[in-house]
Amino acid sequence: MIVAEARAQVTVSNIVEAQAGNRPFAEFFGQPTNPTSIYDELNAELALSGVRLGFRYESLDNSRQTNTYRTFTQRYADWTASGLHVRVGDFYTILGRGLTMRAFELPGVVLQDAVTGRRSSFSRELDGVRVDADGRFGSVRAFSAQDASSTQSGGQAMLGPWRGAGVGATYVRLSSGAGGANSQEFGSGFVQWDPSQTWSGAPVALPLYAEYAQANRSASEWWRFERGDAVPHALYVGSEALWGPFALSAEWKDYRDFRTGINDPPSLVREHAFPLPNRATHVLNAVSEHGVQLEGSWAVPDWGTVTVNHSRADGTPSGRALHFEESYFETHLAAARWPTVEATLFFDRDIDTFVQIAGREIYGVSLTGRFLGPWSSTLDLEKLDAERSAVFGPSIGFTDQVATLQVARSGWGTLAYLWQRTTDPDEEDPDLFGGDVEPRVYRAWNASALIGQSHTVQLFVGERRGGPACTAGTCYEVAPFKGAELRLISRF
Repeated sequence: MIVAEARAQVTVSNIVEAQAGNRPFAEFFGQPTNPTSIYDELNAELALSGVRLGFRYESLDNSRQTNTYRTFTQRYADWTASGLHVRVGDFYTILGRGLTMRAFELPGVVLQDAVTGRRSSFSRELDGVRVDADGRFGSVRAFSAQDASSTQSGGQAMLGPWRGAGVGATYVRLSSGAGGANSQEFGSGFVQWDPSQTWSGAPVALPLYAEYAQANRSASEWWRFERGDAVPHALYVGSEALWGPFALSAEWKDYRDFRTGINDPPSLVREHAFPLPNRATHVLNAVSEHGVQLEGSWAVPDWGTVTVNHSRADGTPSGRALHFEESYFETHLAAARWPTVEATLFFDRDIDTFVQIAGREIYGVSLTGRFLGPWSSTLDLEKLDAERSAVFGPSIGFTDQVATLQVARSGWGTLAYLWQRTTDPDEEDPDLFGGDVEPRVYRAWNASALIGQSHTVQLFVGERRGGPACTAGTCYEVAPFKGAELRLISRF
């Protein structure tokens, strides 16, 4: 008799983040300017013959001994065999494109409360059981989860994909209150089709996807496909075209009263890599928003890439008409004849009355030069001019500027100097004794180093500007900070 060898693998990752500092002007709020704190996030997993056992442990200690904790924030057991996948404990999931349900995390992002200083991982998980089954004709997903305030259950069934085509439906029930007295139901239907897979040899890839969702409707009402303001609904349609060096995408959204707290519909807003456009990203308001996003790119042989994006949305979430519109142009130059030099130029123009921005223009350039083999240097320069509508009185104009100089050595790490200046009245330095205000200037050093194959060390010294930041289509608030921060990321 031959006995199969059992193979076990242990995977461990850890983030340690130590800070010495506080938010700017902390002394005026009765807080010390230089408290210390250490946050730790440990993830461990054991894989053995189709079974995985894992946990996440988070802790926070600080010199003030406030909001400290040490606790297991995730634990799970996972089993996979013959097209069946069962997970018990904490899990993530998405149904369709997230119109009815999306539980997810942003790995490596640590959230910090600007007032209390409490830190935690960015994770919106469910705690319960999830079952996935894949077969010849389709797939099924079912889940049930519970937290301190509600119970969520539901699933998804899909036929296909067969030759690039598939059809499916999702259902979610959200119950809260004593005995689930307060309940809501969400359902959606979706179709997807890629003609290039239906007809092999097609010169153009043209995947299509459409999903329609409603809330608290009967089966007969759902089939009416209503989109009026009186009917809570979400409709998303998206398509892409890939043809040699050209790529085009088109998306359309129509959301009304569909911000449920457990879903995350596509926002149809470009995610920017540059700091100022990223900070100015429009945040979806699924209470009332409909619009489109169009993007095209052309990979010019031996020269680089040209990208054009246009997004717009309208809505009445507060009973008054609001508008967002953005046009973005980017040219990335990477000429084959000059392999040691790269350059990126961009220009962004938008209006976003959802956040009282009557007009905004952002432009910038990034230059990279390579020298002495593994060495490189990058200079980023950006400027933003904006006008904010005032509730009373005239509009307020302000300017943001960013300059970053970075030196990197392949296999070693990077060293960067960051400079920002803003005349935004919401962030100006207050002269608490004279009543005058001055523009805010932020200066910081940022260094990272690779230690072997398993460790990365990052050091930040200076002042970090607070405000919105966006990663993987999700936006969150970065807490302002002045001091030193040391982060060690380890993977085994």
